Amino acid sequence: VLNSSIPINKVLFVQGPGPSKLTVSGNSVDRVFITGGNPVMISGMTISNGLVVGVNGPDGGLNQNGGNGADAYGGAILNNNVNDLLILSNCWFTANTVQGGQGGRGGDNTPFANFPPGNGGAGGIAYGGAVYSWTNVQIVNCTFSGNRALGGTGGAGGDDHNEPQVGGLGGGGGKGKAGAGFVEQ
Repeated sequence: VLNSSIPINKVLFVQGPGPSKLTVSGNSVDRVFITGGNPVMISGMTISNGLVVGVNGPDGGLNQNGGNGADAYGGAILNNNVNDLLILSNCWFTANTVQGGQGGRGGDNTPFANFPPGNGGAGGIAYGGAVYSWTNVQIVNCTFSGNRALGGTGGAGGDDHNEPQVGGLGGGGGKGKAGAGFVEQ
């Protein structure tokens, strides 16, 4: 059980005794691995309960729009270098989640002002509930179950303190892209 992710930034082969004998858990606090070596091979383990949540967008001030929520990448593994090779073999990825940040609330307008209230910010996009990679992933004999990519919710529109009481627009929800894995190419 981890309190933070394990960085692997060089060539490394991590071989466990098998998915039924070794579980590495992100403890719903952080993702499990951040890889950046060329190559990195991870095999023979269960990787579970990784969690990455994008930062919420800031709320808008008076008459201002709320900010967009931040995008989030790779609930269990983030392979963050475009030239690296990540090899996953004989692993079970389960109950990992990536969630985009919530959009900020639009700011209210001031009474008797000629300015409309602010609109809510958009929710952040979630990429790869279990695995996100910029490129070069080989997956052999792995199982993916119960992983999720959840877009962030849009922020609420600000309140209109003038007649006819028309508030700002709510922000759009973010997209969830690929519950199992997302490879950017």
